[in-house]
Amino acid sequence: MQSRNEDLVADVKRALDETGLPPERLRIALDISSVLAGDDNAVVLHDSGIVTALDGFHGGHDELSVLTEVPVRAVITRAPAPRPDSPLRQAMRDLIATVHSFGVRFGVDEVHTLEEAEHWRSAGADGVIGLLPALTAAEVTELLAAWPGTLPR
Repeated sequence: MQSRNEDLVADVKRALDETGLPPERLRIALDISSVLAGDDNAVVLHDSGIVTALDGFHGGHDELSVLTEVPVRAVITRAPAPRPDSPLRQAMRDLIATVHSFGVRFGVDEVHTLEEAEHWRSAGADGVIGLLPALTAAEVTELLAAWPGTLPR
């Protein structure tokens, strides 16, 4: 797994040096399992000024504990939008609020419909990633205008 690559930090720093890209402009998502296994790449990259996120987040106790120990900007989960009558709907809202209480943003990957995107927006997610249908400029503007403000940095 690339997140656990012992050369990752050196490779990233070399790429930054070669391109001249300021470290704070780079965003890297690392697999949360590597961080749980004790890999310190997320900490070293953060200390170098690079914005880090944890991918594969499920919200378990150990993963929430990592948010108190590892400086990350965001977590990314892959979860289908719960049905409106499901208790999971409130559980996901609570999880997002808990992640926000750590000062961490919450993103959802594999969102495939506008309905799913709207569910996650209303649940408090900071962003979604996925194979959404193409939108017109007016539709993008409308979605962005409806999206809530971002967390303080």
